[in-house]
Amino acid sequence: ALNIGLQYVLGEYVLELDGDDWLDPSSLEILVGEMLSLPPNVGLVYANRQVWFEENGRLIEGPIYKGISYKDKYEVLEKFQTHCPRLYRSSTLKELNGWITTIQGEPLLADDFAMFLRIAEDFELHWVDKDLYHQRRHSTNITIKEKEILNNQFRMIAQESLLRWGNVYEANFEVIDGTITK
Repeated sequence: ALNIGLQYVLGEYVLELDGDDWLDPSSLEILVGEMLSLPPNVGLVYANRQVWFEENGRLIEGPIYKGISYKDKYEVLEKFQTHCPRLYRSSTLKELNGWITTIQGEPLLADDFAMFLRIAEDFELHWVDKDLYHQRRHSTNITIKEKEILNNQFRMIAQESLLRWGNVYEANFEVIDGTITK
């Protein structure tokens, strides 16, 4: 769906928003304003996200996850985070030919992390220290339902990235409660 949408993009920027999440009302103004002040080699601007837990039809406020300012692509891989909201330069996405949709022959569920790494390879990333994204967590989130598949894909993405980057390092993974965290 993201790649189909990318074919129709007319503007300079693309904002990725999951269907069950929402933005702070000032998000677009802040993110676009930030992007306008940055050089063209910045391919992605992101901010902090507020998590909300859905329980019995009610939303319960959770933690705020701060973004990270990265020094290089290796730190992006090491920290193993994806950030929301994500405002991309449409030219960056088009130069990368959009999102990867498969990995080793299977549908890619970890497309957001793969894209984050691909952008970090050739472009700069920029963090805005503001809480602009609201992420809903519930029992049907893909990160809960497909944990094992995601872990396998994270391993494949890391190993393929390290190979593409010259095969200098070997991946070691930290797993907490069955989820890769680093």
